[in-house]
Amino acid sequence: MIANNHCSPHAKISMTFYTPSEANAEELVACSPIHALVVRSHHTANDHYIINVDFRGALFHEHGIEQLIEIHKHQTHQ
Repeated sequence: MIANNHCSPHAKISMTFYTPSEANAEELVACSPIHALVVRSHHTANDHYIINVDFRGALFHEHGIEQLIEIHKHQTHQ
């Protein structure tokens, strides 16, 4: 995850992912929140932080992660 602020390692966080609505792709729908533990917070040269997390518990379809991976798996970084 990329963030503007530092996050302390071992902090417990809650993340909510948003996916496109089936009725209107321009609208986003909130998925179920998922909890994670911050493993590492790394400061980058462009003044952002790369935050590595360890998800806690099982990942279910309701969390939206599988759908986001499917949407973005064929995109390339430029």
